[in-house]
Amino acid sequence: MAPSARGKKRSRATETTDEPSSETDERLENELLCPITQALPVDPVTALDGYVYESKAIEEWFIKQEDQGERTTSPMTRAPIHPTLLPATQVRNTIALLIETKQITGEKATAWLEASKKGQLDREFVASLQKGADEGVPKAMFDLGQVLRKGARGVKKNDAEGFFWLKRGADRGHVTAMCVAGQSRLLGRGVHPNHTLGMGMVFSAAWRGS
Repeated sequence: MAPSARGKKRSRATETTDEPSSETDERLENELLCPITQALPVDPVTALDGYVYESKAIEEWFIKQEDQGERTTSPMTRAPIHPTLLPATQVRNTIALLIETKQITGEKATAWLEASKKGQLDREFVASLQKGADEGVPKAMFDLGQVLRKGARGVKKNDAEGFFWLKRGADRGHVTAMCVAGQSRLLGRGVHPNHTLGMGMVFSAAWRGS
């Protein structure tokens, strides 16, 4: 038996209702944007204010406040919060799925895919440096130290750990690592300042041809 006209109308109405509209997609996309960058977070984290941010963006927000001697606050509420950040793995997985199924498209989706690819390459690069440094390769120690000092390649900035690897590279004869580690000693960057040791390392590096 052929469906009635009412049945056809109900079917068409249901089909229309079930189809996601561009307005719905846009609202969904906006809900997932980092409040600071206004981009889809590649490395989303949840702050103690309950909001999800791009990790690098919220870390820089907190660091700037700490450097100015201020209390860390929420970018959204401006209320004081502890700078604890928790990985938001489900948010990242949700974004990846929505982009894969084309429920989120356009410039922001393209930017997220490109940033995700770069992030994967950065993680592989840092992992190779870590492996080399752990195996005692002086150049890998120097490169890892510099990455940590600069907070580059998606790594959180850490002067103390950066100095650790620079010093190990210097101890193994890497001249540039010796020079940079000496400068860190002089400036107290990642290590307690020591003018005598710092100048000794810098002069030693210069003598060896840094």
